[in-house]
Amino acid sequence: MRRVAILFGVIFLAALAALAQAPDGDQTSDNGFLTNLLENQLSAPGRQIRLSGVTGALSSRARIQSITISDARGPWLEINDVELDWNRLQLLLGRVNVNRLSAGRIAWLRRAEPPRTRPIDLADAEAKPFALPELPVSIDLRKLRIDSLVLDEQVFGTAAELSADGNLTLAGGVLDAALDILRKDAPGGELALKAAFSNETRQIDLDLHLSEPDGGLVASLLRIEDTPAIDLRIAGSGPLDNVDFDVALDAAGKRLAGGQIALRGTDAGLGFDADLRGGLTPLIPADFREFFAGETAVRVSGLSKTGGGVRIDDLVLSGAVLDLTGRAETGADGFLRSLDLSGTLGDPAAPAVRLPVPGQETRLNSAVLRVSFGDSSNWSGLLVLDRLSTGGIEMEDVTLDMGGHARNLEDPARRDVTIALEGLATGVWAADPKVRAALGPRLDLFADAALKPGGAIDLRQVQLGGNGLSVFTAGTFEKLVFTGRGALNVADIAILSGITGRRLSGALALRAEGSVTPLSGGFDLALDGSAEDLVLGDPRLDGLMAGKTTLSGRAVRDAGGFRTENLRLENPQLAFASDGQVSTRTTDFGFDASLTDLALVDPRAQGAVTASGRAQGTGRSIGVTLDAGIESGSLLGRSISGLDLGFDGRMEGSDVTGRLSGGGQLDSLVLDLGADLAVAGETRSVSDLRFALGANSLTGEITQKTGAPLTGKLSLRAPDVASLAALALVEAGGSLTADIALDAGDPGQAIAVNASAGDLAFGANRIGALRVDARVTDAFGLPFVTGTLDGRDIAVAGQEIASIAAKAEQSDAETMRVTAESRLAIGTLVDASAELARQPGGFAATLETLRLRQAGQTAQLAAPATVTVAEGAVTLTPLELDFGTGKLSAEGRVAEDIDLRLDIADMPLDIANAIRPQL
Repeated sequence: MRRVAILFGVIFLAALAALAQAPDGDQTSDNGFLTNLLENQLSAPGRQIRLSGVTGALSSRARIQSITISDARGPWLEINDVELDWNRLQLLLGRVNVNRLSAGRIAWLRRAEPPRTRPIDLADAEAKPFALPELPVSIDLRKLRIDSLVLDEQVFGTAAELSADGNLTLAGGVLDAALDILRKDAPGGELALKAAFSNETRQIDLDLHLSEPDGGLVASLLRIEDTPAIDLRIAGSGPLDNVDFDVALDAAGKRLAGGQIALRGTDAGLGFDADLRGGLTPLIPADFREFFAGETAVRVSGLSKTGGGVRIDDLVLSGAVLDLTGRAETGADGFLRSLDLSGTLGDPAAPAVRLPVPGQETRLNSAVLRVSFGDSSNWSGLLVLDRLSTGGIEMEDVTLDMGGHARNLEDPARRDVTIALEGLATGVWAADPKVRAALGPRLDLFADAALKPGGAIDLRQVQLGGNGLSVFTAGTFEKLVFTGRGALNVADIAILSGITGRRLSGALALRAEGSVTPLSGGFDLALDGSAEDLVLGDPRLDGLMAGKTTLSGRAVRDAGGFRTENLRLENPQLAFASDGQVSTRTTDFGFDASLTDLALVDPRAQGAVTASGRAQGTGRSIGVTLDAGIESGSLLGRSISGLDLGFDGRMEGSDVTGRLSGGGQLDSLVLDLGADLAVAGETRSVSDLRFALGANSLTGEITQKTGAPLTGKLSLRAPDVASLAALALVEAGGSLTADIALDAGDPGQAIAVNASAGDLAFGANRIGALRVDARVTDAFGLPFVTGTLDGRDIAVAGQEIASIAAKAEQSDAETMRVTAESRLAIGTLVDASAELARQPGGFAATLETLRLRQAGQTAQLAAPATVTVAEGAVTLTPLELDFGTGKLSAEGRVAEDIDLRLDIADMPLDIANAIRPQL
């Protein structure tokens, strides 16, 4: 309804923009001052409204060419050819008199994104008898017409085209309205509404009729099986204090449900009696039909009291598995005065019933509910669930005992209502053993609360516990703010090992005291916590958390921004401290951190680490400094001293500029680092990059716009790779030179590389000499190459190659040819050629030639073979190697299932040894 109100409000208010456009007689499109004003006023966070082609200045007929309503994803509603024919002078007399309001076409493209926060409407506490609102102006809309309302499939899952005609009069306490909506595309359908009411005569007339054939819009939207024809009618006419409304629902030509709603006036108020019953099974999804099997009946009778409040004398809800009866009454202020409920669901001796609730499948064998409130000074209740299962979790028995005081219910100033809950779930089990280990076999709940005069809720305590874990809170909830304290205690976090997939251990205790404002996301919390010998399943973290870790301090987020006060995290190994404020007005925020020894994170490094940062400024302009350093230590046994890394810059809103700098020594080698960093709008850049460590250097610049490839150049000169590798805690040696150019490719990222390496060693791998001159396109997707590679004395992944020469060339953006010749260290000669082609979801590689020669033996490809990689599967067409005296053939597919056929016949051992020397 909120979106419908926006729609018609926009149409009407936008039409008023014509009053401030060009002088009378100028009918050209003019987005003038009032149009822009209305766009700004009607728009809101998450909703942008744009008007165009507004004409009809100072006339009784205004027109708008188009209205577009958008959110963060773009337009979701488009309205075209709007016309307003009205009497402007009547507005001065307090009347909105419209002869015609129409739209040629409305396209609802998709559902709008929900706003991040929704306003809360608090209703008046006072009860009032039913009456139409007395507006400051009367409304007389003689003709409303929408020629075409197009619903895209994204809106409700079914595309449709509708038209609408209607009228509305709301003046002097009289309502007279009619609306007729037709579906224009097949299979058709109609919704008709006529409504009238007069405050003076109290006469009410209502006729609502929905009729649609098989495959209709409503049945499709509700996902009713076989989408039967639907016919729904609610109609009644008479004085408000003596009127009956008949309700009838048919599907596929058969009466499914019906009944009557009767209103009767009495001295005590307006009585109501609703009696509706029927079999809804044909309209219910198959999974829920057992819940609604047979006849379902609803009967409610009661009174809307003259002095305010509602009394329900008789409530009956019955069906195949549900039986609920009760009565209730509220006072003049809307507060519950009495409640008596008794109900059962299911049968303990019968199979479990699936409940009609959203989300994962939820089943229950049986349930019992009893509540008695208001008949004495104490109230009581009981809820028992038998064999509840949902989301892979089962509970054999769930019991919730309820009770408390219920005193002075008629006197808001002295009202005394308390709530005591004791809950127990036993036989808790989960199909997933990891979840089962975390939950344990039993859960306990205890709560004690009071409803204080004035509407505040006093939570004396709420506690949930089970399997060595307990959660506690106590406080007051008033005016949508919770003020109090909370605690979380875990005797051993090992119970969470299965869920996290890590080996965990250690005790954890967290406490917080203060206030939380859920609607605004605000909080003001004093924090106090501790952990003992935490093991988090990551060697890099476990050493940091040994012993006792404490958390203390205060964190606040309110209208003044975010701030921390003496926030501390400390243990024998590390310390972190934070103080300051971040806000749109003033920012002054800082932190300090220290680590006693890097060896706690990685034994290949030693040395104490310190780090600090500060952000200071006013408004959107904030200066930022960061600094981290190691005074002395070692990396892979090589000494370091005076190692420092810093940043000095400024933030202007989301834009950042600054200088990155660093220095120090590795053994006797001097380290020097400098670069300018910038983030401006959608552009990120690193410029004037200079890094030097002894004779090693890296220089260049890189720029990237959001969604675009990187551009720039890098130049690496590393005659001593070992020293560079030590900074990354990697064992390596040799020399490496590379010039790299980055730009846009066809497609994706392009990288041009001119590089050479000598005596390069890393782990068990080595490269005696390597030269690469190539350009790569789509480098971060499916790389294609044009260039050459030459190398010698190479040992990689267990294969030793004496020499290799390869050439790749792109025929076009979709195809690449590769040729290669190599000599293995054991003397085997290998030459091959292939073509690679991009395909949807992957690529196809056609091996055109392949020849292996070893000790006078030759194996060669009998015919071209293709390997296709797409959608997570690898498919191999027949690949056959001919040995002269025998053959090897392979064919099949590898995906989630493996289907490969491999045949080997009379393979010479020399050839086998060439493929796998260990053989």
